[in-house]
Amino acid sequence: MERTFYAKLGQGVKFSALVEPKKRTPGKPLATGSKKLIETMAQLPGQPFDVAPFIPSLAYRLAMVATGELDAAFAKPGASEWDVAAADLILREAKCQLTTNDGDAIRYNQRSVTLPSLLAASNNNHDTIMSLANSSRIIH
Repeated sequence: MERTFYAKLGQGVKFSALVEPKKRTPGKPLATGSKKLIETMAQLPGQPFDVAPFIPSLAYRLAMVATGELDAAFAKPGASEWDVAAADLILREAKCQLTTNDGDAIRYNQRSVTLPSLLAASNNNHDTIMSLANSSRIIH
């Protein structure tokens, strides 16, 4: 399915098509990340996350949080800011956020354009998911 995301600062976000949300376990966020992170999440004691399949495009993976298809999307360190800038705007306009592993907003146009590990989640779930991720030691 071809999809387009439209966002403009202060004017919200629109999606050309919505996809049926995946079945979820009540109380467990549906999350995805790199292939290695998915393997790690699937083996965590108590399995605090429902794990969605790998999504190759980082920007698309992050933007899926904005649609509600995912509760969380993780990115390993090393992404460039231009890889996530559009997804960051889409997330913000959808009342979600993209932060570093410390919970800080991304600061663009810095000397280094390489980013640390990232978490995308809704504003309502961000702190809970960050806490789960930190206690599980899946982000660092």
